[in-house]
Amino acid sequence: MTVHLEIPESIANSVRLPAADIEPRLLAELARLSQFAFADLVTTRNIPRQYGDVELTQDLDYARGQ
Repeated sequence: MTVHLEIPESIANSVRLPAADIEPRLLAELARLSQFAFADLVTTRNIPRQYGDVELTQDLDYARGQ
């Protein structure tokens, strides 16, 4: 199954970022889903996500209240 997310040109132009740099938070908002629901959708569809050491460190720091 393929999922296509259509982003209005006006929004894409105002963001002015390469598609790879658009934050998942923005994609979730455009899909009218919570960040958690969007992450779940991405996971269930086996869509690869970029998540490296930097993101892990940020998430751990956030979880620890730092």
